[in-house]
Amino acid sequence: MPDKNTGLTIAPQVTDAVTALLQVAFLQAVDADDLSPDGRFPLLTLTDRAGGRHRLVALVRAGGGAARRQEKGLAASLPEADSVRERSPTPAWLDAFREEVAGYGPDFGAIVLAAHIDQPTGSMLRAAGVNYLDSGGNLHLVLGGGRLVAHVEGRKRVRRAHTHVTSLRAAGYRVLFAILAKPALLAATVREIESECGASRQAVSELLVRLRSEGAVTRTGRSEHRLVPGRRGELVARFAGGWSDVLAPALTVGRFRGRAEAGVANDASIERTLRRLDVTWGFGGTAGAMRLAPHYRGADTVLHVAAWSDELQRVLGLVPDRAGPVAIYRTMGGLDLATEVAHCAHPLLVHAELLTSGDDRAREAARVIRDRFLRDEG
Repeated sequence: MPDKNTGLTIAPQVTDAVTALLQVAFLQAVDADDLSPDGRFPLLTLTDRAGGRHRLVALVRAGGGAARRQEKGLAASLPEADSVRERSPTPAWLDAFREEVAGYGPDFGAIVLAAHIDQPTGSMLRAAGVNYLDSGGNLHLVLGGGRLVAHVEGRKRVRRAHTHVTSLRAAGYRVLFAILAKPALLAATVREIESECGASRQAVSELLVRLRSEGAVTRTGRSEHRLVPGRRGELVARFAGGWSDVLAPALTVGRFRGRAEAGVANDASIERTLRRLDVTWGFGGTAGAMRLAPHYRGADTVLHVAAWSDELQRVLGLVPDRAGPVAIYRTMGGLDLATEVAHCAHPLLVHAELLTSGDDRAREAARVIRDRFLRDEG
């Protein structure tokens, strides 16, 4: 997963860990957008419900032969098997990792991320004061000097499909957006979901099959499904990645700037201008976030428009500019603008745009939107 700030590659296990840690009750945000000075270790920033911030240095075990060949430093000293398995009380790799973390100062803790951590290994890590998390959801997390503790043990290792979770095609992400934006669709027929999302029935069926195989949804009738409690946050995060990598490039009309003699002054002037026209549209990005949950208004303006035209461009006083502050996207369908707030994109779209913007304050706003509008109802 390329980090938008550093341009370096973050191991997929870190992305999975962020999703899993967001399910911990006392955490409200998890960020993995930084690396240690030598580039060997991802640094996680965990924000608790009281606003306290905790930094963890992550030692990642990447599975597969190619990944093992690319591992450097301490990560390469982990065992060759997918599981982290050591019987000695203090193996050399653990002592080395703890020494490395200690060199970062007292503000940093340590966490091991692996495909599977068995009970003896978990006991060893806990005794050494090292947090851990595996793909099955087994975890041990101690923060705030022991004030905040989460511990899950005994879950079996998850055997994942070979296809990575971010490899959905555009049609799959359209379906995912529809069922997240309108959860009642999970109880609808494939044909009804198709009409809402603009994707084919095959795309709808394929995604439902895939989500069932991953344990994210369960079938409750001939065509009815329901979201498994605790999995919504994971799917919201997956959609955000799909928006940035797949959907946004396909839906982009272009970027623009205002003409010097007739530039778009502010959000209010855009709304006044478009209100006079027969067009369906809504604000996205930080402009949309300000309408949903006022927190931060960035420099860029994002518009989702059902039917963009040269006439709209002229009336708004816009000229094409690849680096311009105004971004225009075509809508996928009616759900894109299905909010109780006038002229605003759906919170799921706003959240995805903010989360993948590369702007720290925008990502903070994304967490506000997530907590207010996109929390798991299970």
